[in-house]
Amino acid sequence: MFRLRVITQFIRRFIISIVVMSIIDIFILVFFIFSHANQTNVMDTVNSLVKQLNLSSNSPELSNSGKKLAHSKNVWILILDSTSGHEIYEFKKPNEVPSQYKLTDVAKFTRYYLMDYPVFVQIINNKIIIFGFSKDKVFRLPFDYYEKSDLQSLIALTFFLLGINCLYILILYTYSTRLVKRKIIPLVLAIKKLPEGLSSAVSTEDELKQLTDAINIADKKLKESELFKENWISGIAHDIKTPLSVIISNASLIKSDISDKNQLRRLRSIVNESYYIQNTVNDLNIFARLTNSQFALKLESVKIIPFFKEIIIHIINQEVWDNINFSFEFDDMLLNNKISIEKNLISRVFHNIIYNSILHNPKGCNVKICLHRDKDFLILTIEDDGIGVANDKLSSIYDSKISEEFDISGIRRHGMGLKISQQIIEVHKGIFKVESQENKFFRVIINLPLEREV
Repeated sequence: MFRLRVITQFIRRFIISIVVMSIIDIFILVFFIFSHANQTNVMDTVNSLVKQLNLSSNSPELSNSGKKLAHSKNVWILILDSTSGHEIYEFKKPNEVPSQYKLTDVAKFTRYYLMDYPVFVQIINNKIIIFGFSKDKVFRLPFDYYEKSDLQSLIALTFFLLGINCLYILILYTYSTRLVKRKIIPLVLAIKKLPEGLSSAVSTEDELKQLTDAINIADKKLKESELFKENWISGIAHDIKTPLSVIISNASLIKSDISDKNQLRRLRSIVNESYYIQNTVNDLNIFARLTNSQFALKLESVKIIPFFKEIIIHIINQEVWDNINFSFEFDDMLLNNKISIEKNLISRVFHNIIYNSILHNPKGCNVKICLHRDKDFLILTIEDDGIGVANDKLSSIYDSKISEEFDISGIRRHGMGLKISQQIIEVHKGIFKVESQENKFFRVIINLPLEREV
């Protein structure tokens, strides 16, 4: 597809360049013909110099302004007596140019060259005036006139041919473009839909059979790969959860029977890390769903305050927050409000943000949870007064989204849970915002649309 697109662009540019260059060539040709036919610059100089010559007396003289003009145009002047052929005046005449001429000599240089100098000759008041130009700037052809009718015919023919060529190129371009589009557009649309999966196989054009077959095969393999990935992650998560639950429950029971502080500290670390693994496994399951092309939210209407209270109570009941203090505030205006969410996903967002505070503040912190209403939105703020995050890391958390290139090795240090949380909020048509100041606070602000009141 890309190769065909490149070829089409090349053909288009090639045709356009031909048209542009043809037009430029015509203008140059016409300009050259007219400028040469009129001899505008040279003849204007000659005519101006003639006006600057005083030819009424027997001693012709060039005025000062004429001398300046002749000097600027690099022109020399020679005036001969038409009867004797003797020089009667000269201005800047080259040394090799003679001062005496016979009738035959005059006949020769009137053919436009005198001693290889291009010259223009005029006869005024029985005087032969010769204007000589530089050898390297002016040349004269053995003719200096054109038939007007021939020139007009040449111009008309040139534009006629240009029009015919442009019309042909336009027809060729239109036909080839439509042909390419008709065959390529269905394939382009199919390729764009590959990540989401094709609803049906792409129909095959004879000329593009290999390409359409490749698209259909790629679609099938992507669907198989996506299904395998989701099933594999779900299976691993399920296999981990069972022994993890046994570890957490037994460790919690042992805690109640031990009074030794060192052993309690070690048991607490086991429980904390076990909960972290459990939270990561839950994130993996959600990651598999979010990156599935067939992902769809399972929305249900829930009352805001009871839903978030239940999540907070569940977190506190885990009894691993010995050095964490929770506070919960909400706006009374939200008591009767509802939101349409997938409860499991929003609960995961809440857990991820809380676990992020615990993970990065091993010495403890205060976590404040606030709910209030702003017009048609629920504003959920979760803030801790711990170590915060540096600006460079904050930018990475805020701007990045998860993708299928899931870096499991960096999940702990890169805050993958926050990135998953951001995408969960965005699929709920909400806004996820992170604010922080190092060694002062870390704050997450979530906006979710409220259900319209009936």
